[in-house]
Formats: sequence, structure tokens, C-alpha cells
Amino acid sequence: METVHVYGIPAGSTVSWEWESTTDSSVTGTGLVENESLPNLQIAEITNAGTYDVTITITNKSYETYTLPNPVTVTIQKAKVETPKPKKKIWYTPAMS
Repeated sequence: METVHVYGIPAGSTVSWEWESTTDSSVTGTGLVENESLPNLQIAEITNAGTYDVTITITNKSYETYTLPNPVTVTIQKAKVETPKPKKKIWYTPAMS
């Protein structure tokens, strides 16, 4: 699941990103996507719960390279564990011998 949405990206741009956990600097990731014609992109596939700083850079041959001045902070909440529920109306019939 992509966790960051970026808007207003010029066609022909490359969007790259780096992310790092705010609690464990060894948990990191990077990515890159070519934007052929869509002005909106979903990026930075992060799946584990935690808080992350995502640095985003946009490059395009017709524009100056742009890196967001501050990282985007993303928090992914822990998923809730569903409580198992017993099946209803289960009958036990002893075997006849």
C-alpha cells in the first residue's frame, strides 16, 4: 500500500523517495517512479506500523530538481487483531458402536 500521495507533478517527471523510521534508523527504504502523464501519484510503500520520515525529490528535464524542504512524516497505526468468534449451532453427535 502506497502511503504518500503527491499532487501537481509535471508530466515526464521522475519522483524518488527515501524513508526512514523515526525510532530505528536501520529501517529504511527507497523508491522511484516515472510519471508519464498523471498529475497525482501514490508513493512510498511502507507496510509496518510505526512513524517514518519520507524525503521526496522530483526531477524533470524542463525544470530544476526539487526536493521538498522538509520530510513528510507518516504514521501507520497497528492493525487491530480480530477476536475469534465461535461458530454457532454446532452439534456433537457421539458415534454409534
